[in-house]
Amino acid sequence: MWHSFSEAFSFPFMRNALFASLLIGITSSIVGIYVVLRRIAFLGIGLAQVSSLGIALATYLGLNKDILSLTMVFLCLVFLIMATRGKERVPREALIGVIYSFALALSLLLLSKSAKGEAGVMESLFGNLLAIHQEDVRNLLIAFLPILVLYLLFSKEITATSFDAETARAMGLNTQLWNFLFYLTVGVVIAFATRLSGVFFSFSMLVIPPFIALLASRSLRMAFVLSLLVVIPSVVIGLYLSYAWDFPPSGMIVVFLFLFLSLTSMRRGH
Repeated sequence: MWHSFSEAFSFPFMRNALFASLLIGITSSIVGIYVVLRRIAFLGIGLAQVSSLGIALATYLGLNKDILSLTMVFLCLVFLIMATRGKERVPREALIGVIYSFALALSLLLLSKSAKGEAGVMESLFGNLLAIHQEDVRNLLIAFLPILVLYLLFSKEITATSFDAETARAMGLNTQLWNFLFYLTVGVVIAFATRLSGVFFSFSMLVIPPFIALLASRSLRMAFVLSLLVVIPSVVIGLYLSYAWDFPPSGMIVVFLFLFLSLTSMRRGH
C-alpha cells in the first residue's frame, strides 16, 4: 500500500529515524572516506562489535550505555595501537578479527541473560531506527557536530597524515596528534551509531557510501560530495519505502546503498 511522503514523515518516530539516520550517514560517510583510504575498513566492524559489547554490558549492569560503549571502544583502540606498534608478528587485521569474535561471543552471552533474550541479540546487530527518541537525536548532534567541524576546518591536515605521514612530518605536522584525533573520531562515530542503529547499519554507513564515492569520483573533494549525494536519498527513500511496505528501515536503506553501488560499478564498466 502506497502512502504519501507527508503521511510517512508526519509521525514523530519517523522524523526521529530520519534525522538520526541522516546524522549517522553523513558523519559516518565523511569519516569513512579516510577509513577506506587507509584500508582499515575491517576496523569498523571490529569497533562496532566492541561498542555493541559495551552496550550489552551496560544493559546487564544497569549502567549508562553511551559512556560504557565509548569506554570499550577507546580501550580497544588503545590496545590495538599498543599491540601492533613496531614490528607486527601477526597482521593487524587478524588481531581485529580475534577482538571481533571475542566481543561477539561476550555480547551473545550477556544478552542471553537479559530480559530481551534473542530480541536483544537481534537489536544489537540490526538496531531499531524507529525506536530512536528526540533526545537520542540531540545527543547525536552534540557528539557529531564537533567531528564535522573538525573535518571541515582541518581536512588538509587529516588528509596529509592519512596519505603520506613522512611528508606530513616534513611539513611540520604532528602526525601522532592527527592520527589520534582521527581514531578518536572513528571511535565516537561508531560508538554512538552502534548504540542507536546496531552493528549492521553503523558499519554499512561507514564503508559503503565512501566506497561508492571513491569509486565514482576523480578527486577527494568530489568524493565527499558524492558520499552525501548517496547517503541522503538512500535514507529518505529507504525510510519511506520501509514505512509503505512494512520492511525494517535499516535493511531498506542499505539495499538502496547497494543499488547505488551497482549503478556506479556498471557505469565504470562502460
